[in-house]
Amino acid sequence: MRNPSRHTLEAFFFKPTADGFVWQAPHRWLFGKTHHYLVDGAQKEAILDILAPDRTCGRRFAIIAAGGLVFGASIVVVGTIMQITYGGKPTTVGAILVAAALTLIPLLLVFLATMEGVTQVNLAKLAPLIARLRPTDEEITAADRRRGTAGTRGADHFINEANENGAALTPRARPRSLPPPGVIRC
Repeated sequence: MRNPSRHTLEAFFFKPTADGFVWQAPHRWLFGKTHHYLVDGAQKEAILDILAPDRTCGRRFAIIAAGGLVFGASIVVVGTIMQITYGGKPTTVGAILVAAALTLIPLLLVFLATMEGVTQVNLAKLAPLIARLRPTDEEITAADRRRGTAGTRGADHFINEANENGAALTPRARPRSLPPPGVIRC
């Protein structure tokens, strides 16, 4: 199955030009200067195959399960600390905020480490291709991104599709494009 984020990545990281496309390569580190290259249609497809590989249900489930395990483990650790420190009942707002931070910080750190790891793996896969590309000074601006992502399937698309199908967006009425509860569709 094609990765549903492929069109969004294409709209976000590629800008059509007279010579083909300007492509913004991923950051080497989480933050920093990006590099832009001129690519043709075949190179664009090769890049998208690396950045948005076909996904399977098992892979999605593994990612969600790993995030749930980290979140659950942080709740257990924070609960144990709160039990030892406060006898299970935090008495101040500060203690509650510390507990919330201790629960969410590990999840954020795992998310950032995962994003960094994925970026490094993708850059390693893209290295032979990047070595053959021609750098350019032309950049992709925020206006280019807005223009490029205007036609992608975001939340507005699903709301409009639901309204066109005659479904009101209430807890009881579900848009027809979504599967019924309990049905997993990959």
